Amino acid sequence: MIMKETTLKIEGMTCKKCTTHIKDPHKETEGVKSAVVNFAREIANVEFDPAVTGIKKLKSAVEDTGYRVMEKKTETFEEEDEDIKKVTSARYKMWTAWGFTASIVIWVSLEMFFGIVWPNRTIFDIGMMVLAIVQPGRKIPTDGLIIEG
Repeated sequence: MIMKETTLKIEGMTCKKCTTHIKDPHKETEGVKSAVVNFAREIANVEFDPAVTGIKKLKSAVEDTGYRVMEKKTETFEEEDEDIKKVTSARYKMWTAWGFTASIVIWVSLEMFFGIVWPNRTIFDIGMMVLAIVQPGRKIPTDGLIIEG
């Protein structure tokens, strides 16, 4: 018995309970070994015996429960790698933003609560202006800036 695995893209799931509505009919379908439904990704991974059942039966089992099977784009390792890169980039930007925020809060708190202007007033004021204008990962707004040279 050679088992085959397929991924069905499902439309219409609105809550975690929907996964049970989709998973149960698949488990009851003859020839299905396992069915795992992912609500967040809106997919169902089904392992089945192609000699007993086929993709059409699997799709009709989903559609009989009131959900729609979409034509899916086959995921490749490159697409998964791209998702990992996006998450890694977002995580880096988040930590960078937190680092800048913590530094600014400490720097401003020293002046607010203790009257400590470090290293001196001019550098403190320039630093606050630069931090207000320049944001990590953003283009510097220069629309109203006139630079004479």
